[in-house]
Amino acid sequence: MDAVVTFLILVIKIISMLIIGWAALVLGYGFLKHQLTSHRSSLQEVRTHYVQALLLALEVLVAGGVLLTILHPSLNDIGKLAAIIVLRIVIKKSLNRSLQYKTGSF
Repeated sequence: MDAVVTFLILVIKIISMLIIGWAALVLGYGFLKHQLTSHRSSLQEVRTHYVQALLLALEVLVAGGVLLTILHPSLNDIGKLAAIIVLRIVIKKSLNRSLQYKTGSF
């Protein structure tokens, strides 16, 4: 059972890295499109999609942390997971507030 959960944690981490990599590629493409075209697409929309992808990657990493804590339930691991969750909440709130401020809908 430990081997299956360890493999699942590895798969979750790889998925998270792929999400972040894909988001970076889309961000770069959107930025280049914004700079090179005369139409000037909305850079704010590109940023919004990038932030959403980063938040999705953080959600996936939290799921991996939960599985790791289930596999090895030590007080240290539970504390690390709690810190990651709190950090994720703070990042999400600040990014959402920043996006709302830039769009003028706060």
